Amino acid sequence: MRERGRALWRKKAVRRGLLAAVAALVGLGLLWGVARAIPGAPIDTTLTERVPVVIDSDGGLDDLTALLLARQVDRLEVRGLIASYGAVSLPQAGRNLLAAAEWMGEDWPVALGAKSALDGSLPAGVRTLGENGLYGAVLPPATRQTDPRTASDFLYDLAVEEGGQLQVICLGPATNLARAIEEHPDLPGLLAGVTLGSTRLPIPEVEVERLKGESEEAWRKRWEEAQLKHEQEEVGAHPDLLWEADGAALQAVVESGVPLTVVPVSALEGMEAGKKDRWDTLTPLLEDTGKAAPLYAGAKEYLNEEYRKGSPSIAMDFSAVAVLAALMDESAFTLEEGGIAWARYGPVVEPGGEGVRCRVASELEMVTDEDYKWAKDTGPRTGTTAVATQRIPIPKLFLVMEKAFRHW
Repeated sequence: MRERGRALWRKKAVRRGLLAAVAALVGLGLLWGVARAIPGAPIDTTLTERVPVVIDSDGGLDDLTALLLARQVDRLEVRGLIASYGAVSLPQAGRNLLAAAEWMGEDWPVALGAKSALDGSLPAGVRTLGENGLYGAVLPPATRQTDPRTASDFLYDLAVEEGGQLQVICLGPATNLARAIEEHPDLPGLLAGVTLGSTRLPIPEVEVERLKGESEEAWRKRWEEAQLKHEQEEVGAHPDLLWEADGAALQAVVESGVPLTVVPVSALEGMEAGKKDRWDTLTPLLEDTGKAAPLYAGAKEYLNEEYRKGSPSIAMDFSAVAVLAALMDESAFTLEEGGIAWARYGPVVEPGGEGVRCRVASELEMVTDEDYKWAKDTGPRTGTTAVATQRIPIPKLFLVMEKAFRHW
């Protein structure tokens, strides 16, 4: 009887051990599931309610950085992604977006959009940023496929589902949105707004003195030639490939009546993290990228190699983050009412100006931080040179990106 009792006790002990092990495994599984569900440290924004959004992207590294931030904004719900040509070809853009979403633990659907502009052309000198548009960084290939719907139907279906609350962020050319509006004329009325990146502020007129005895016709011709040359020089110094990629599509979107927010190229230029002789905003920004290191380590090495080869300066563009911020955090910019109009050299946006009405995110909010400094020689170059450091004004969004990198 005593032996039978011991055997029964042992069976119960084994059973309790098994149950404890199963409970532990379940607990670990739940913990793993929760860990995967937590999007990271929440990013402070000015959003006060849920905002559903579709992001149109050409699959470049700056766009993937914007996605990394978007998933950490509590009230921003990414309903889907649309791939477009731009940084890379359309198929590569689709692969980049699918791989990035899966790597980030998100199941965002991805629809393939336009392979080229409405007229069939591709922008000259399109950015390459390495073969895959990621400065050489490589993500594990996705196991999912793109959405079977066309980009137009995909966007329209989501707009209908959201009942007029859907926002669209265009990080690439406006082609996909223009085609969706053409195929679904009621789409503008179903969208809460569109945020566009990249346009130009007005270029000042050129003063040309009228020569003595010169006819008004000759002076006017000379003035126009000087003005156009000035415009071309200005535009050439700051090319805007995404807006130039499909001017007809851009105009269709602007004139569709959908509420617009525009981030001019002057603001976007501030989102370049650079490195030159004694000025470095790139290294502090990417110093601690946490789990995001696989994406940015390759990019850093790519740029540093260019620097070692003798490039006087290198830069990484994060303009897509600014475009996203125009929707999620109004404190990142000076926001003004303005207008979009067309000139000979393309579209221009002017705060307080004439044209199609829009909101203009015209100026980045700048801050200083201990990590962002530049060094300056303060003594003669004999013996030991005294060096002073000074803080560099940086976009507030750099600090937001740091938080996203470390805690995603």
